[in-house]
Amino acid sequence: MITRTATGLRLKHDHRHEDGTADQVTQYGGDTATAGTARQQDFPADTFTAELIPAAKTNVWSFLFSTEKTLSYRLVRESEGSRFRVEFDLTKPVPAPRAPWGHP
Repeated sequence: MITRTATGLRLKHDHRHEDGTADQVTQYGGDTATAGTARQQDFPADTFTAELIPAAKTNVWSFLFSTEKTLSYRLVRESEGSRFRVEFDLTKPVPAPRAPWGHP
């Protein structure tokens, strides 16, 4: 989930079970540290994340619009030298999941 804060944007991963209850590992993420751009926003891990998932304390999640038709979600964990990236084709809508999974 991305929400606006007084100083920028906040990313939180909201993991839930199919019955709608929160997973034990949820609400991790962070706030933007810079203004970013219209095409890219970066979210360094916050203190809550570092306490919940110690290995994730150096995580930086990013959203990038590579083109007008592609959105990329990227995770970089510098402490381990690991990188993950997935691209979404914005020209192909996906139906929303049924409630409560998709928050009614």
